[in-house]
Amino acid sequence: MSNQSGVLAAAAVKETTRHGVCMRRKLLTYWLFMSFLVFMLFLAILYAAGVFSQTARRLNQDLTVSLQDTGTDVTEHFDMLAARSIQLSKETSEELSKVLGRGEDIQGLCDHPSELEELEQTMLPALSSILRTGQCSGAFLILDATVNTHAPGASHSRSGLYLRCQGLYAANPVNQSITCYRGYQTAARSAGIELHNRWNPEFDIDHFPGFSEMMGRSISSLSDCLFWTKCTRMQDTWEEVLLLCVPVTLGDGTVCGLCGIEISELFFRLSYPVQIGEFGNRITALGFQDGATFSLSGGMVGGQEGTSLRKDQKLEIRKETFFDTITAQDDTYLGLEKSLSFRILDGSTMKLAILVPQEGYHHALARNRMAWAAGSAAFLLAMLILAFLFTGKFVTPIKKSLETARQAGENCGIVEIDAFLETMQTRAVREEGLPPRVEAFLTDFREGVGTLTPMERTVLQYYIDGYGIEEIAAEAFISIYTVKKHNSNINRKLGVSTREELQVYIEIFRRCGRIDEISWH
Repeated sequence: MSNQSGVLAAAAVKETTRHGVCMRRKLLTYWLFMSFLVFMLFLAILYAAGVFSQTARRLNQDLTVSLQDTGTDVTEHFDMLAARSIQLSKETSEELSKVLGRGEDIQGLCDHPSELEELEQTMLPALSSILRTGQCSGAFLILDATVNTHAPGASHSRSGLYLRCQGLYAANPVNQSITCYRGYQTAARSAGIELHNRWNPEFDIDHFPGFSEMMGRSISSLSDCLFWTKCTRMQDTWEEVLLLCVPVTLGDGTVCGLCGIEISELFFRLSYPVQIGEFGNRITALGFQDGATFSLSGGMVGGQEGTSLRKDQKLEIRKETFFDTITAQDDTYLGLEKSLSFRILDGSTMKLAILVPQEGYHHALARNRMAWAAGSAAFLLAMLILAFLFTGKFVTPIKKSLETARQAGENCGIVEIDAFLETMQTRAVREEGLPPRVEAFLTDFREGVGTLTPMERTVLQYYIDGYGIEEIAAEAFISIYTVKKHNSNINRKLGVSTREELQVYIEIFRRCGRIDEISWH
C-alpha cells in the first residue's frame, strides 16, 4: 500500500508542478528582489556617506591647497618687497640728510640740478640691485623737488629715478637688461643702463597715485604708512602695474618723497602661471572686493592659457557648499577666494582667488559618474550572477531529493518536503483510490455489513459513532452481555477477529471518505 501510495503522491506532485509556478523561477525572483534591495541599500549608504559628492570634495581640496600655497607665496613675496622698499627709503633718507644738512627742507634741492644728479647717481645702484634680485619688474624713487621751478609744468614735475626690466621672458628675471625711464641720463649711462626711447628726466606726479596726498605729512613708522595702489599705467609705458609705495622722510619724519617697486601684468603672469590639474587650468587672480562682486579692475591675473578671463569683468560670486560659483560675462568659473591683509591706497580690500573653468569640473564630474555607473553595473551584475548560482545551489538538492522519494517511495530527509509528500499521499489515496488488494478487503467488509440484522447494524453504528460497550448498552437499553453477543455475530459476518480490527476497518473507511458506505442512515 505504501509503495502504491508513494507513486500516486509523486504523480500528484508532478501534476501540481506542471500547472504551478516553477520553484527555481520563484526562488530566482526572490533572489533578484533581494539583490535589487541590497543594491539600493548600498547606493543609499554611499549617498549618506557623501561618496557621490567626492568630485566636489576633491575640487574643494584642490582649490583649498592651491589657495593656501599661492596665498603664502603672494604674502611672502609682497612682504619681501615691502622690506626691500623700506630699506630703500631708509638709504634715501640717509643720503638726503648728507646732501641737505640738518634742518633743511626738501625744497632746498629745487633748482639744484647738480645735487639732484649726484643724489640720483648715489641711489641708482640701490634701485638696480632690487631689480636684479628678480622679485619685481621695476623700481622707482620720486622726490618732492624739481630741477627747474620756472619751467612749464614745474608744479607737477618731480625729480627721481624709474628703472624697469626690459624684455621679460620668465619670472625671477635675474640679470635681465634694465632700462631707465626717468632720471638724469648721465647717471644712468655712468651705471651702464640704457635710456628708454620714451625717457623723460622727471615724473609727472599727476599720473602717480598717492604722491600729492603723502607729501608734507609727518609719520613715525614707515611700515605703517606704506601702501599698494590698484593697477595703474605709468606714463610712457604700455602695461598696467601694481605699485608698492614707501614714504621717504627727512630727519623730523616729514614725508619728502616716495620710493618702492612695481609689479607689471607680464611679471605677474610669469610669476603665477596656470597650474594644470584634474579639473583643468587653475588661474590665480588678484582683485578687490566691490560690494557683492569680485572686481578684477585694478587687479592682476596670472597665467590663463585656455581661458578667456578679462580684467574688465566683474565676477559675481555665489557661495556653494564646497566652492564658489563665479560668473563672468563670458564664462563661469569655480573657485575659492580669501582676503589679503595689505594696505591699499583707496582703503579697499585686496583678495586672492584661485579659479578653474566650470567645464573642467563638469568633465571630471562626468568621468566620475561614468566610473560609478560602471562600478554599480558591475556590482549589480555580480549580485545577479550570485542570485543565479545560489538559486541553482539551493534547488538542485531539493530536486534530487524529490526524485529519490518518487522512485523509492521513501522520505527524502527534508522535513518540509516529507510533510508535503505525506499530504500528497493522503490526497492521492482519497482521490485516486486504494490498491486493488486493499480495495477487495473493503468491498468484502462492505458486503458483510449488508448481511447484518437491524440490531447488529445499530450496534455497528454505535461503534462508528465512537461509543464503547458500556455506552452502547446504556444507549440501546440492553445488557452488556447482549452487546457482546451482537459483537460476536458482527465479527463473524464481517470476517474480523477482534473489536480492534473492526475499528481499523471503520477508520480506513473514514480516512478514505467512504464512511457512508457502511453507515446505517
